[in-house]
Parts: sequence; C-alpha cells; structure tokens
Amino acid sequence: MTALIIVVCAAAAFVLAAAYATFRIIFYNANKVPDNPHRVPTGPKYDILDKEMHRLIDDTLAIPYEQVYITARDGVRLAAKVYLREADAPVALLMHGWHGIAERDFAAGIQIHLAKGHTVVLVDERAHNASGGHVIAFGVKERYDCLDWIGYILDRFGKDTEILLHGVSMGAATVCMAAGLPLPENVKGLISDSGYTSPKEIICKVCGEYHVKPKLAWPFIRLGAALYGHFNPEASSAREAMAENTLPAMFVHGTGDDFVPWEMGDELYRLSRGPKYEVLVPGAPHVLAYMYDRKAYLETMDVFCTELFGKKSRPVAATFHDAGEKQE
Repeated sequence: MTALIIVVCAAAAFVLAAAYATFRIIFYNANKVPDNPHRVPTGPKYDILDKEMHRLIDDTLAIPYEQVYITARDGVRLAAKVYLREADAPVALLMHGWHGIAERDFAAGIQIHLAKGHTVVLVDERAHNASGGHVIAFGVKERYDCLDWIGYILDRFGKDTEILLHGVSMGAATVCMAAGLPLPENVKGLISDSGYTSPKEIICKVCGEYHVKPKLAWPFIRLGAALYGHFNPEASSAREAMAENTLPAMFVHGTGDDFVPWEMGDELYRLSRGPKYEVLVPGAPHVLAYMYDRKAYLETMDVFCTELFGKKSRPVAATFHDAGEKQE
C-alpha cells in the first residue's frame, strides 16, 4: 500500500509539474513595461523590409496620444492609448498579438485609421506592456476585455458612436471571439488580420513544430491553463464565433505566414455569414500582408469602411503615404 501511495503521489506530482511548465511557457508573460516597439521579427521575409518597418514605427511613435486605463470585469487594470479625431468620428478598437507590442503590431494600422478619419483606441492586451496581469488567454479572457473597452468607448464618446474592431494575430482571434458575445449595435464590423481558428489548434500546431506530440501535450496544457491561469482554453474559438457571425468582416492573411497558417484565416472568412471581404497576399509573412501589398489592402479597406461608416470614413488608397514615402 505504501508503495502504491508513493507511485500515485509521484504520478500526481509529475502531472502537476508538467501542467505548470506548459502554463509558464505558453500562457504566462513575466515581461512587463518597458518593452521596445522596435523589437521586430527577423528572417529573410522580414529583413527585406527592416528599414521600412523601423521608419514606420518611428513615425507612429511620434503621433500624440492620451494614455487611459479601465478595470476589466475580473479586476485586471487595462491600458490603452487614444488617438483623437473629430467628435463624431467612428472609433477603431485595435487589439495586438501574442507577446506583441501595440505600436509595433499596428504601426501602419494606426496611421491608416487616422488618415481615414477614425479615432483610434490602441489596447495593451492583458499581461502585456502597461496592462496588468500575467496570464495570456489566447482570446478566451481577452474577448471580454474587448467588450469592456467597447463600454469605455460608448461612455466617453457617446451612445451613438460607431465602432470597428480590428485585431492582428491573437488580437484577430480575440475580435472574432468577441463577435460571439452580445455586442451593442454600435459595433459595425471587424477586421481580422492573420487570425487563428482556435487556441487549441494554434497551440497544437506550434507544439508539432517543436517535435512535441500535440495529443500527448494538450491534456497538460489544458490542465495548466485551468489550474494556474483560471480559464478553459477550449471555452471559445474564432471558428465557433464566425460560424454564427453576421457582422460585416474583412479577413487579411499572407500565404507565406509560417506562424498562423493562411488556411486558418481563409476558413474564418468562409465561415462568416455576413458581408465579407478577403485579402490574401502571396508570400507575405505573419501580419505583414499590408507591407507586401499596400494597394490590395487599402483598396479593400476603403470599400469595407465606406460600407460601414459612409462618408465618415475617408478613402485613402490613392492618397495614403506611410513612413519612408515622400508626402506630396
């Protein structure tokens, strides 16, 4: 009996240790402010745009903003930067990616929205940068943060304010999952750039790349999220939300994305039931579809935003110049 107890305790200790290890690797973020917006990916597909990306980030960092905070429904303090336009302007709510930096992930997006006449609320996701917490929930908790930021926007800018949700990578999955919640009619549409179908699928995909068998690892990953992160990573998915979504939506992905496969974004596009647009950019890596094909991105965004907001959203495809380009 003593031997059996020892074996059972050892097995339990192994399970808990494995669950904790996966939690720390996947869901825990100890990295807090300050973070460097110039920390960009490297590799052949990124290096060819290196100087351009850094110029774009510098130009974005120079734009005046107001730092704001709210408290999420679970008590976590959340931070965002507000870039103001006209009093009755539509508001773009921007959600960045996993271990991302808001000003880097949206270095182009901020400038595009402002050029279109949109006020911008640029969020630091929970467990990132100036926001509180240390647990990244892959959109499961963050979808409710999105809802809380929508409440902030309506309280500050008025109950008639029109809102566009725009996310990249994990932020894209987050805004898709948020669309599965009871949203106010003020939310007119969403943009999903390089979003994944579900937390489980993207985590298992990355596990496979590290030669870890997903079927063996997932029970420990799920247990770690539940025990130490206090959430169920299978509680929500972008796939489920898009299968019921009737909001107008724009989906963007690069076919050279080796982090979130473009097929995931394409599946979300095909599932969405409302008016929808898709921009697939050949060869573009993760979240760099705009950098690889500005024309396709901006022209589609012009059509999409005009459908949502009419004349409140200015077309910019023919006139917009970002960092490194001479202004006329």
